[in-house]
Amino acid sequence: MHRSIFFILFLNSVNFLGQDITSKKNDNVFEIESSVEDLILSEVSIVGDKSNNQIELNFFLSHTLQDQEFQLHVGKNRPTAYDSTGREYKYDKIIFNYNRIYGTGGVIPIKIPTGIFKKVQITFDKIPSKLKKIELVKINYYLSSSDNKKDKVEGFFLIRNIPVLWY
Repeated sequence: MHRSIFFILFLNSVNFLGQDITSKKNDNVFEIESSVEDLILSEVSIVGDKSNNQIELNFFLSHTLQDQEFQLHVGKNRPTAYDSTGREYKYDKIIFNYNRIYGTGGVIPIKIPTGIFKKVQITFDKIPSKLKKIELVKINYYLSSSDNKKDKVEGFFLIRNIPVLWY
């Protein structure tokens, strides 16, 4: 299990450069855990839209693996956000590399060349605008080699303690 701690910089934006950064506990620090160390999240932020009671989780995703396809779960194990009371918020839509992805079941295959960052936006609905942070976001995925789809590795990201910047 890979765990990193990040500081919020420049309006909730962070850069992840493969380095672990540790600090004393404070409200401006969040953590990213990944079950596969070869996947990298960068520039993680949450922006809230008060008028629509939505939040948008934004990040860039890359990996250091050769010839792999990333498949995002959108069915039973779809992306889920949790507040401090344990209330669940399911995703409403996913935008990958500026293109909306529709999916309510199974997995969405996402092509990410080795070492290239692709933008991911996950929107969650029905979020109270008084919510100051998301305690946990869980994103499940598969990795499979491009030539053998049966050779799958199941993994997940956990992103904890993310402040929401409301507009």
